Amino acid sequence: MNGDDTLPKGPGGILKGLAEPSRATPITADWSNEALLRLDSICISLGCKAADMLLVMMNESDARAQAYNSNGGASGLIQIMPSNAKWLGISDMAVFRGLSPWAQLPYVKKYYAGHMGKLVNATAIYMATFVPAYMAHAGTPDWVIARKGNPIYDSNRGFDRAGKGWIQVSDLTVALGRQLNNHRYLELVARLEELLDRYGRQH
Repeated sequence: MNGDDTLPKGPGGILKGLAEPSRATPITADWSNEALLRLDSICISLGCKAADMLLVMMNESDARAQAYNSNGGASGLIQIMPSNAKWLGISDMAVFRGLSPWAQLPYVKKYYAGHMGKLVNATAIYMATFVPAYMAHAGTPDWVIARKGNPIYDSNRGFDRAGKGWIQVSDLTVALGRQLNNHRYLELVARLEELLDRYGRQH
């Protein structure tokens, strides 16, 4: 799948060193510099922040392209479900999991394209990922997504750390907040900021 995102270019194409993994960042070496800038470009087109998208990826998959949940078959950076594979153009989920972050990102872009303009923060992005049908309630922290006995709740009871018996929008925000001090997340964000300072920001 070809992405139509824009990356910094030099006289001979992509700037020298852009696609090289960073030897100084071992915990995020699976993300090339090129992939991080592709993420930023995609997020600009979607109207969201790359740091917010990375938070969602961290909570879903530890931002690892090979991540797989055997309970349902969710795969990849944003844990795409097999039920979404066909319309996204994914013919084989196992092959998809074998793709690099760079190669998975165009599918991420396609997944969120229908929510363009609504991905105003990490919580909204997570609503689009987790329960896209309820995106209209992304700005209402107390809104109840699912109660005990509902398959959404029963499969995701980990969000309800307080044992309330329901999952509300604010539970997603709290879950994302726990990733803010994750060393892998911090390194990815720091690398992206360094790349944007070096090659120029598009926004």
